[in-house]
Amino acid sequence: MEKVRDEMIKMSRDESERYLYLREQMAIRDKASQLRSAENRGRREGELLKLILQIQKKIQKNKELHQIADEVEEEVIKIQPIYEAIKEHPEADKEEIYKMLK
Repeated sequence: MEKVRDEMIKMSRDESERYLYLREQMAIRDKASQLRSAENRGRREGELLKLILQIQKKIQKNKELHQIADEVEEEVIKIQPIYEAIKEHPEADKEEIYKMLK
């Protein structure tokens, strides 16, 4: 604790040391923010792939758009592009459909 306190006192006296410390802290915060963003993107991608797979299975059972929307508890407007992509490319797997939607 004393080393940290001494370092803080030294930095508060030296403007260039304080500047370097603040830059390092900003870089650390930026990296943490980037990691959180990547994690959120990955989570959203996983949820969309799961939804695509659910819709594919329901289409294979000859279910219609409104019925599927009701069963997956999503708005028709949200799943309609997925539904149409699957109908147009029934041979495509969930990753290919995902790429088409992006």
